[in-house]
Amino acid sequence: MRVAMQVDPYETYRARFRAAAGEAIAIGDSRTAANIAGPGVENLGQPGDDLQSVLEKLAARHARRPLRLVLLQADPHQFAAYRVFKESAGKLADLVEAPPPLAMLRPHYRQYLLGYWRAALAEPSRFLRPAPAHAEAPPPPPDPNGKAWRDLADSRVQFHVPLAAPQGLPVHAAYRRTIEALRRDGVAVCLVTHPVSRAYREAAARYPSFAAALALYDRTAAETGAARANFWDQVEDRDFADTDHLGAATAPAYTTRVLRSCFPGRSG
Repeated sequence: MRVAMQVDPYETYRARFRAAAGEAIAIGDSRTAANIAGPGVENLGQPGDDLQSVLEKLAARHARRPLRLVLLQADPHQFAAYRVFKESAGKLADLVEAPPPLAMLRPHYRQYLLGYWRAALAEPSRFLRPAPAHAEAPPPPPDPNGKAWRDLADSRVQFHVPLAAPQGLPVHAAYRRTIEALRRDGVAVCLVTHPVSRAYREAAARYPSFAAALALYDRTAAETGAARANFWDQVEDRDFADTDHLGAATAPAYTTRVLRSCFPGRSG
């Protein structure tokens, strides 16, 4: 019996981060990872990253090889409780230093350890399944007008609700300091709010803290001299893979739009 072994996305990301050497990067969580694609900008977005981890990786990347352009994610859910209070200690060191002997000892995996054990106890046989003989057919495209889509948007928005008064959070102060330091070094920084589907926006409209977070990003850009690009409601539902991530086919054109919006006079 063959055991199905998948490529570890974290190891792939770790290798990409360590090898990154370009002067222009995009950095954030899964929205950056999914939405930014194309030549000229290295994508260092990592699904699940909290904002503190993003800022630490950005500073380390700039220190290792100076940057000239940064697309820095500016989405409301980065101020949600589950992100603000997420344990981030050791995550940067895990990316740049030699790994420990057991994968489960790494900070990236420890956050999922309880879930791993629950899955193993619930269905031990899943870890001994043979590899499929043929690639599985892709799932049908989602229906942005269907109930399942709206239910997904509702559940994700409830998870993503930003904390009230995010301007008082230590992580926002760190966000601002990072931008100011990059600007002093001559780096062009753009705060990018990525698009979400209509169902997501309608669900988010029930929570004033989403609008407050977007306004805070506007003020932060104006006060630090960073560029600002807000695509919150600027993409049609047909271009989404799910309620708040773009499909792979849409990402290159979207990235071009972002760069033109952030830096209208930029060439090359």
